[in-house]
Amino acid sequence: RVPPRQSFLPQRSTCWHRSQTRRSFSSANDQPSSQWETVIGVEVHVQIASDSKLFSGGKMRSSIEMDPNNNISLFDISTPGTLPVINKKAVEVAICAGLAVGGSVESWSTFDRKHYFYADLPAGYQITQKDNPIVKGGSISISLPTPDKKSFREKSVRLVQIQLEQDSGKSLHEHLPGKSLIDFARAGSPLLEIVSQPDLRSADETAEFLRKLQHLLQHIGVSRARMEEGEMRCDINVSINRPGEPMGIRSETKNLNSIRFVQKAIEYEVNRQINLLENGGKLERETILQC
Repeated sequence: RVPPRQSFLPQRSTCWHRSQTRRSFSSANDQPSSQWETVIGVEVHVQIASDSKLFSGGKMRSSIEMDPNNNISLFDISTPGTLPVINKKAVEVAICAGLAVGGSVESWSTFDRKHYFYADLPAGYQITQKDNPIVKGGSISISLPTPDKKSFREKSVRLVQIQLEQDSGKSLHEHLPGKSLIDFARAGSPLLEIVSQPDLRSADETAEFLRKLQHLLQHIGVSRARMEEGEMRCDINVSINRPGEPMGIRSETKNLNSIRFVQKAIEYEVNRQINLLENGGKLERETILQC
């Protein structure tokens, strides 16, 4: 839903046009060629298990329990004159997650305004932690089958950072033809964004990483992480390159809410990029929103 985290400015209009288009992942082509390497990084957004929102006393409910535009505080709809008060539980949960992954819990962190313009973001910016997050580093170990399928090997997936941020509202496009409805019930909900290094090399590796992360967050009580209810959502960054060459130009697919969809999106995107390059085309960095 938001532009890539590296930039505070919208991307080119072509990228925004693509982000408005629903993409189907069911028509993947042949398996990727062994002449190409796949590089994958993941950004995971999980809703913190808390009774209130990140900067207000607005009550938290699941997406099923919440009525549209209910439990809204004045701060979360950007009423002039309202000020944020940090949710202590959210900070404690972020620290707990950082310790669980072996990260460095920073004694000093800051919040930033990430400006972009979308109807379900009433302030015109998101409060997040871009430059000084609460946790830096860490890793998650995953078990992968060996080539002969007779045993398993361990792989460590490094993390860049874990940061606190507020969720946006929700745009609903299917109820009225030609119109969009806005639901602010989840606006301001506390999120953890967990950003991995580009250490993953296949759809199966990525799926195993997400399962391990989901189970860890559920076990330590950070989040219920129910993907079917939007409590855990994924953005994937995919690029390809020839063995021994630098990483290629990446694409980002956002707002994926199941591990199966993540796998299909990766397989589709890898095949699309290989077919484009092998037929003389040129890749451009782009953002694709899966509605």
